[in-house]
Amino acid sequence: MSDDHFLVIEPAQKWVDVIHNDWFPTEYNQITKPTGHPLLYTGLHYLLFKCLQTIGIYEPQTKMYVVRFIHAIYSLSIVYFGFKITERLSNINTAKTVGLLLGLLWFMPIMSVRNLIEFVCIPPLLYATWLFIKTEGRKRWIIYFWIGILLGIGFNIRFQTFTFLAGFGLSMLILKKWKESLLALLGFLICIALVQAFTDIIIWKKPFTELSEYIRYNIENANNYITQSWYMYLTLIGGILIPPISLFIMFGFIKIWKKHLILFLPAFLFFVFSFYFSK
Repeated sequence: MSDDHFLVIEPAQKWVDVIHNDWFPTEYNQITKPTGHPLLYTGLHYLLFKCLQTIGIYEPQTKMYVVRFIHAIYSLSIVYFGFKITERLSNINTAKTVGLLLGLLWFMPIMSVRNLIEFVCIPPLLYATWLFIKTEGRKRWIIYFWIGILLGIGFNIRFQTFTFLAGFGLSMLILKKWKESLLALLGFLICIALVQAFTDIIIWKKPFTELSEYIRYNIENANNYITQSWYMYLTLIGGILIPPISLFIMFGFIKIWKKHLILFLPAFLFFVFSFYFSK
């Protein structure tokens, strides 16, 4: 996958090498305008590579070993939060099953150690979900502010998570958590302002430039890539989760929609958007 290297590793190293004319790899090798890529994740790799070279590590394979190791440890949080959420809402035995599925399904370990924003954005979103479930029923208002920060981090890593965020916010409103919703929104806005707006002002002299370019590009180029039927994404998910396990998960997912709205609605809206966009 080209995103794994050419949208994260190569630009970050070029920033370290002060090669700024090749902001992100393009046909013309000259960047004079935003490309619609979130800069937080690539920027963190820039800091990592800068630190590694400061202590004398220049060899690419050694750098990538460090990157893969950090991602491996980071990805274990997906198993942890999945376990804790299930334990709170169900029981310890079901939680163990969920933990095993998250850790053993073949695509999760393979993809989680790679530089793919589709997986890197998952831990902060899961952490926000766990905090909401853990705090529900308690008057700990500051927690909802941090939930907003975590959702903002997930968005700053991958813009497409806006559908998940919309479902999360809508769930809170349906559950009549008005004050909590405002605190979460405040945390989210502060996060994207500090990361997106501030960074874009420094680089492009205008806030939310990369986000605007992301939206423009995807609208104008929606049909310029491989397109499939609307159910393509559904069959993909059903396949990689390995039938009949995938069928059990899908039926269970639909069954709990009302009981666990905060789990159902964010994922459901994300799936619906993916079904539509796959056309």
